[in-house]
Amino acid sequence: MGPSLDRVVLEWERTPPATRRQARFQLADVLFDLDSDDPALIDELSTVLGRPCPDAPDGPVHARFEARARARGGPRRFGHLKLGPPGTEVESAAELMIGLGYEDFPFERVEGAQPWTSLAFRGEQSPMFALRGGHCLFALVPGWRKAVALLLLQRLMRMRGDAIFFHAASVAVAGAGALLVGPKGAGKSTLALALATRGHGFLGDEHACYLPATAELIPFRRPVGIKPGPRSRTAQRALDRAGRDPEREGMMRVPAEDLIEEPPPGPVPLRAVVFLRAVGKEPRLQRVEPGRADLAALQPVGSSFANAASTERVFQMVRMLARSRVFHLWPGAPDETAALLESALRS
Repeated sequence: MGPSLDRVVLEWERTPPATRRQARFQLADVLFDLDSDDPALIDELSTVLGRPCPDAPDGPVHARFEARARARGGPRRFGHLKLGPPGTEVESAAELMIGLGYEDFPFERVEGAQPWTSLAFRGEQSPMFALRGGHCLFALVPGWRKAVALLLLQRLMRMRGDAIFFHAASVAVAGAGALLVGPKGAGKSTLALALATRGHGFLGDEHACYLPATAELIPFRRPVGIKPGPRSRTAQRALDRAGRDPEREGMMRVPAEDLIEEPPPGPVPLRAVVFLRAVGKEPRLQRVEPGRADLAALQPVGSSFANAASTERVFQMVRMLARSRVFHLWPGAPDETAALLESALRS
């Protein structure tokens, strides 16, 4: 990124601010206020976090943070992100690196100008970010808005130190929560959306938020990821009403409220964990006693290990499985799979 990063920060702080916009986001009861001179960054964040919310918080607020992002009128090669306010919850931009060492974290440390810490996308050597204290510089290269949005998503999850986030979908059926776990491409989003458009509670499709202290799932409703391919009839009708066509447009993210009429349920007790297996011709569901292989198949987000020892988190996940009905599901056609799981979760 260059040798004089402190001078870059000084240039940004001396540069009169361009016209700015403010936006507020709320996810997992975390309130996030963004001040930015780049409207397109707010649009990008809307695809990652959901649409901005009104000024008044919607429901309880567990934690809050703010960020100021500047990309116009300063040094041409760099943008500037500053987190605040200072305090015990948001100490410095370096805390954004809490996910380093976990495979799901999209960035890795690379060599850069000391004493700054440089991060690049995994598998790349060119730094995307440089962090020091409360400052974060980002390279103004194609895709920088997406990178900043992903970094801020990591920060938001970091603010829920009482939660374990999973790479999983989550739904509520008959007032009880279910976690849908499986590798990328296993059909978690397809199944969650099929259940939601059949009238069940939609909590989230890519990340799930579990509170060990209360054994509850809370909503983590980001825009729904939908790709071309099979989907349930109810989900297809919802897409038709929204005027969206993934077969024509390709992979897309659609705000959940555009597809699902019901608002998200409040916290729901976790009662079932469903591990998705290989797709077959006919859906098949098997109740199992959880074992080590199931524990290993859970996919906690790396930042969930920031506020607790690994041993404590593992114990919490073992207890979570022991409290839940655990199923192995071999999905088939989306409608038949949703009906089969719906029946099992209602019983």
